[in-house]
Amino acid sequence: KGRPPDEEPFITHGYTMTTEIPFKDVIEAIAESAFKTSQYPVILSFENHVDSAKQQAKMAEYCRTIFGDALLIDPLEKYPLQPSGCLPSPLELMGKILIKNKKKHQKTYNGSIKRRLVEQGSNPYSDSSTWYLANETAESGQVLLNGDEKA
Repeated sequence: KGRPPDEEPFITHGYTMTTEIPFKDVIEAIAESAFKTSQYPVILSFENHVDSAKQQAKMAEYCRTIFGDALLIDPLEKYPLQPSGCLPSPLELMGKILIKNKKKHQKTYNGSIKRRLVEQGSNPYSDSSTWYLANETAESGQVLLNGDEKA
């Protein structure tokens, strides 16, 4: 399933007649054109199905190096990530690129993801904690944009 870990990550759109394109090429095109007509923030929404931690690390590195300082990696000091916390306004994010990452849910033996999140006290409808992530959870953990790895 998926590409071998040593290959480059590709963007595809399942069940359509579109061709695949290298992830790096797309990130470079976005970086080149992101703020040509407006300095308002660019929000990229990833639906990430990369299984390999090595490919996830490549994706994170491409985002860090190609977007550079424009990439919002850490929460703004004025807006720490907290449940029910406020998010910065678009004016406070001018010239920034944000990545919203849709996590791939893993099947559970004891019920649905939604039910498990509710039981744990998490909000199954909120994905604001993913704004600062470059990749989604893999079996080996989670690689953050700042290069750290979460287990």
